[in-house]
Amino acid sequence: MSQDFKWCVIHLQESGPLQVLATAAEIEALRAANPNLCEHPESQLRDYQTSNGGFQKKDQCLTCGLATSQAKRKEEGRHYPAWDVELNDRWTEECKETRREIESVLIERTANLELSGYAFYEDYLKSNEWAKRRNLVLKRDSMTCQCCLEETATEVHHLSYDQIFNEYLFDLVSVCRKCHERLHSKKIAAVEAARAKGKS
Repeated sequence: MSQDFKWCVIHLQESGPLQVLATAAEIEALRAANPNLCEHPESQLRDYQTSNGGFQKKDQCLTCGLATSQAKRKEEGRHYPAWDVELNDRWTEECKETRREIESVLIERTANLELSGYAFYEDYLKSNEWAKRRNLVLKRDSMTCQCCLEETATEVHHLSYDQIFNEYLFDLVSVCRKCHERLHSKKIAAVEAARAKGKS
């Protein structure tokens, strides 16, 4: 199960960047829901009204509504459909709604992981692989909490989940219990805030 997910950063308009657990398909769906990344699969030559009230002939993408060509010469006797001035707004809103739906799923999953933990993550923390990494990090940091530099470190904190289950040691840091709770309380609060905004 652990191979199906990876950690990635999403950028929420309301609360900024947030690390979430996502599948490759979800990451690709988020990428595709960027309104600026339309591949313009089909265009149509249409009448485009310029800012001074004149008209030009341009190809309009039938997906995102943007122009896909420079102005073209009009062919005599041919009629062109009117430029759909609302198409880009509709496309942008559809992309935003798709992103909101995917982000809601990712935020919920991340909140569940942070608050209660997935079984595979909890199992990993009990594994020999994690024990070895944990001991190496505590030794490297001389058993001193790297947050406060005062207390004895008893735990190891992930600075990044990008390599979860096969972490680089520079992504791990020794911490005391108090500082570890403080670090995670901020993250949980950020996840909960993002989740609450996603439901509103």
